[in-house]
Amino acid sequence: MSPLSLTGVVLLASGLGIMGPDVPFTHLVRGPLSGLDEPAQVVVRSRADWQALWNRHAPNEETPRMDELDFGEQMIVGVFLGSRPTGGHTVSIEQVHREGTRLVVGYLERRPAAGSLVPQIVTSPFDVVVLPHHDETVDFVRLDEASQ
Repeated sequence: MSPLSLTGVVLLASGLGIMGPDVPFTHLVRGPLSGLDEPAQVVVRSRADWQALWNRHAPNEETPRMDELDFGEQMIVGVFLGSRPTGGHTVSIEQVHREGTRLVVGYLERRPAAGSLVPQIVTSPFDVVVLPHHDETVDFVRLDEASQ
């Protein structure tokens, strides 16, 4: 392929919104129960904001890794699904990547299969991750299971 043809492919791909480079992340905490009853997608860039979020999420628990996190170098993003009528609902942040000047957080929400036996308890699933600090806008995108 000639250099001119390759340039055309790159320009075409960038115009289609194809994902940019992945951003590494680590799951900090996730589970089935949160104090946040309404759906929320959060971006935390300071120690004070992390403490405030944790106080809403789990007011009777110690904030995890508070002394280990360096908000000059790291930030936190999270997805809280809000109240769900039964067990069997989960959420998982699956990918973070750059797209132009913004970060895109892709998450997967799983629901129990129709007719499956699940605990009859209200749940509020959540997933929170740590990633390198970025000042860009952060967008959240719900992924389809088929895209995984």
